[in-house]
Amino acid sequence: RTGVKPAVDLSRCVNCLLCWVYCPDAAVIIEGTTFVGFDYAFCKGCEICAEMCPPGAIAMVDDATAVSEHGRLGGEGVGDSRS
Repeated sequence: RTGVKPAVDLSRCVNCLLCWVYCPDAAVIIEGTTFVGFDYAFCKGCEICAEMCPPGAIAMVDDATAVSEHGRLGGEGVGDSRS
């Protein structure tokens, strides 16, 4: 990896799935048609997902930064904070 990894604030995510469409490493996790996070075993830290995210829900953080499961910020679970 490049030294950074994506982390997501699901409360800002609009579920457009552009991160999934553009990810060259298939590191974006989708359950059904809902974005749920990242698989760091596949992510190389290219930052494309963060660049493609219209609402800015994805931020690149240092690899050493602790995040919740699948890179969710604030301990959000699947479907939390979504309308």
